[in-house]
Amino acid sequence: MRQYLAGRSKARQQQLIQMVRDKKIFIPTVEASLLTGFPSLETLIRSLYPASEFHQKYGGDADYANITDVPSYSWSYASVMAAAGLKYFASGCDNDNGPILLYSRLNEKSPFWWEGPDGGKVLMWYSRGYWQLGILFGGYEGRVASGRESLPIFLQAYSHPEYKSDSVLVYGSQGENTDLFPQQAALADDWNKLYAYPHLQYSGFADAVSTIARQFGDSIPVVRGDGGPYWEYGIESTARSAAIDREAAERAQAAEIFSTVGGLVNPSLRTEPEILARLWNNMVLYAEHTWGYSRSVSDPRSQETTDQLAVKEAFATDARRDVNYVLRRALAALADSIYDPNGTVLVFNPLSWQRSSLVEMDLDKGRELVDLVTQRTAPYEVLSTGASASWRKTCPRWGIKLTS
Repeated sequence: MRQYLAGRSKARQQQLIQMVRDKKIFIPTVEASLLTGFPSLETLIRSLYPASEFHQKYGGDADYANITDVPSYSWSYASVMAAAGLKYFASGCDNDNGPILLYSRLNEKSPFWWEGPDGGKVLMWYSRGYWQLGILFGGYEGRVASGRESLPIFLQAYSHPEYKSDSVLVYGSQGENTDLFPQQAALADDWNKLYAYPHLQYSGFADAVSTIARQFGDSIPVVRGDGGPYWEYGIESTARSAAIDREAAERAQAAEIFSTVGGLVNPSLRTEPEILARLWNNMVLYAEHTWGYSRSVSDPRSQETTDQLAVKEAFATDARRDVNYVLRRALAALADSIYDPNGTVLVFNPLSWQRSSLVEMDLDKGRELVDLVTQRTAPYEVLSTGASASWRKTCPRWGIKLTS
C-alpha cells in the first residue's frame, strides 16, 4: 500500500482509496509479516502504526492483522494486538520448518481466543496454508471440477461436534510473488450456479470470522502461549546487521524522548517526525520474514543473493544512522541550554528512574574526569588509544556533571 500510493498517479491513488472505503479491498493493520520472535516489543507495537494511520485518514477498518507464510507467533504479539484495539488475527501458515502448531491441529480448533500474557485477547483463525483456494480448486485459474473433489475432504476437518458454525474460512487465493489471475473473480459465481452446497462467498477476514464466531456463542476456546520462534534461523546469516538492528531498537526510544525534551527546552526547535517514522519502519522491515533469496543457501554468491541481503541489511544500518542523528541533534539542544564551564561532560539518563551504568566516550590524553558532586576522579578503563583514548568509566548515578 505504501509503495503503491508513492508510485502511482493521483487517479490510481484515489481509485484504491475508494475501493478501501467501499470494502472491496481490506488493509490489515500491520506493516508486514514479521518474525515476531526477533524484534523488540516496541518494534512490534510500531508495526501497527502506518496502517492504523492510513485507516484513520481514509476511512478503513483497523480491526484485524494477519501474518501470512511464516508460522512464528510470539506470545506477546497477542497482547500487543489486543492493546491496540485489534479484534481479529489471521494466520495463513507455512509449517515446513517446525510444525508444532500444525500437529496441535489448531486449524480444527479455530476460531479461538488467543490470550496474551497480560490477559488481552484477539479472536484468531489458524489456517493450514495460505493458498487454500488454489489448492482446493486446482491452481491459480480456479477450476470448479477440482473443487467438487476437494471440498468434501477439506470440510471433514470441521465436522466434529465442537465446531458450531455452518461456515469455514478458505484462506488465500494464490501464492506470493505471482501475477493476479482474474479468473478467480468469477469462481464463486461459477460454483454457485452448479451447486447449492457448499455455498461460496468472497469476504473480508473480519466479516468472515465475526460471522463464524457468532454461531459459537460462548463456546469459543481459549489458547495461551506460542509455538516458539522456530522460523528465525535466517537471522544467523546476517548476524552483524541483526546486532546493529537490536542496538538501534534499544536506543530508538531514548532518541524519541530526548527529541521531545529538546524541543521543550528550546521551543525554536521541532522534532522531525518523518525521520522518527522512517527509523521505526526500517526496523520493522528488517524484522519482516523474508531473509534473502530463495536460493541463498544453494547459491550464496549469486548476484540475487548478494543484492537481496544488501537491501535487508540496509534497513538496519539506515535505522542506526537515523537513531544517531536524532540523538546527537537532541542532546546538543539539551547541552546548549545548560550553562557549565568549558570541558564539562554531561551524562543524560533516558529512563524515568535513577540508575548507575557504564558510559563510553573519547578523552584527550593527559586529562581525567572529576565528579563535580564528590570532587573525586571518576574511575575508568582504557579500551583503546590513539590521538585520543576511548575509555569506559563507572558513574555512581546518572544525571551528574563531570568536568575534564
